[in-house]
Amino acid sequence: MSEFRTAFRYRTHRPALIVLDGGGKIECLVRDLSTKGARLELAGSEKIPSDFFLLIRGQSDRFRCHLVWRSEGFIGVQYV
Repeated sequence: MSEFRTAFRYRTHRPALIVLDGGGKIECLVRDLSTKGARLELAGSEKIPSDFFLLIRGQSDRFRCHLVWRSEGFIGVQYV
C-alpha cells in the first residue's frame, strides 16, 4: 500500500488531550505530527467523534481536528 502524503510527518511521543465539544477530555499520545494532521495513540477504545480539538501539552495552540481513519489503538486526524 503506498502513501500519498502531502506533508512530511515527524515521529514524536508527546502527551495530548482530545477535547470534546461537550467538555469531556480524553488523554492520548501524539505519535506522528505534520503541518496537516497527526496520528494519535489512545490508551483505550473510547468513542471518538468525527470532530474535536487537540491540545498538545507544552504548546499553547489548540487544533481543530477531523477524524480521518481509525485502527486498533490509533486514529489519524486532519487539521480543519
